[in-house]
Amino acid sequence: MKNIIIRFTIYFLFGLTSISSYSNDNQQQKFNEAELAQMLAPIALYPDSLLTHILIASTYPLEIVQAQRWLDKNEYSRPSIESKKWDPSIKALIPFPKIIDKLSEDLTWTQNLGDAFLQDETALLTSIQTLRHKAEQAGNLSQMNNVNITQDNDNIVIKTIEREVVYVPYYDTRVVYGDWHWAHHPPVYWHHSNPHNYYQHNVFSWYPRVHISFNHFVTTFHWHNRHVIIRQKYPRNHHNITIIKPKRWYHNPKHRHNVAYRSVKVNQKYKTHRTSVSQNKVVINKHNSFYKANKRHIKKVTKANSKQVQVKRSKNRKVVKREKKQNYIAASNYKSSKVKVRKNMNHQTKSTKSKVKRSSHINKGKNRREHY
Repeated sequence: MKNIIIRFTIYFLFGLTSISSYSNDNQQQKFNEAELAQMLAPIALYPDSLLTHILIASTYPLEIVQAQRWLDKNEYSRPSIESKKWDPSIKALIPFPKIIDKLSEDLTWTQNLGDAFLQDETALLTSIQTLRHKAEQAGNLSQMNNVNITQDNDNIVIKTIEREVVYVPYYDTRVVYGDWHWAHHPPVYWHHSNPHNYYQHNVFSWYPRVHISFNHFVTTFHWHNRHVIIRQKYPRNHHNITIIKPKRWYHNPKHRHNVAYRSVKVNQKYKTHRTSVSQNKVVINKHNSFYKANKRHIKKVTKANSKQVQVKRSKNRKVVKREKKQNYIAASNYKSSKVKVRKNMNHQTKSTKSKVKRSSHINKGKNRREHY
């Protein structure tokens, strides 16, 4: 009894220590408010649609590197990207090579941004709103002339003036937000190596405008619920539009390409989908070959079974015919034997009758003789 109690206490203490260590690991791996503000500072004032694509693309860092190399290779001629199997957020950032260069240049910042977005989407979007409110309190947000800024309850919404034209702002993160409250976590500052690529106006500088298609961006923010949604694509002619409820965006681990996640919780959430693309292809090919082999085997078996059934049917038909013939012959023989028996019986009765008649005639003749 004492041994059982000792074992139980040991297991209980071990479980408590494992739970506490797991919670401590999660607390250490989770980004706090200062770290979120630090990493979001250079992009928090971007237009909403562009910002959502940057956040989504940061969850797929390997595809960002591939896109950056593809842009360097095709600097003067831009072929079609339809053949590329990248995430739609990566393809949407192709017209903005400076942004892809920044994301690819500092991969640790990009990967931390993506991990923070996957860990706690609500906290990250709240941090964006906090930074926008700080810029507004500093009096700098009203100087953004190339975008449309509106208020949705307590949320600041930044949209492009024209849906087909996008202006990307550049600003000094050490100035635009006023007094920075987190001294131990200074804001990330992007230094421009080519100042001639943008023109300056007040606090903000702007890249040259980028022309995009009407349905180029596919996601935006749902600020009230604090998550990213997939935008509905409207046709060019705005007639007969069916209203569809917006769907929430979800991370696709296939585009992660086996890049490790920072958080244990997120890792456990997506670990079942973290096989590499090559392994997936091999598994799919094996599955297809196995499926084809099974299909061929099934076809052969069905053919053999059908042949056997046909043979059995033909045999059964022959047996039935033989049995019918035998029955017919037996019935005919039985009838003929009956007829013969009847004929014999009739013949016997006739012969007996004739004998009886003859004997009666003979007796009559004897009696007459005796009488005379």
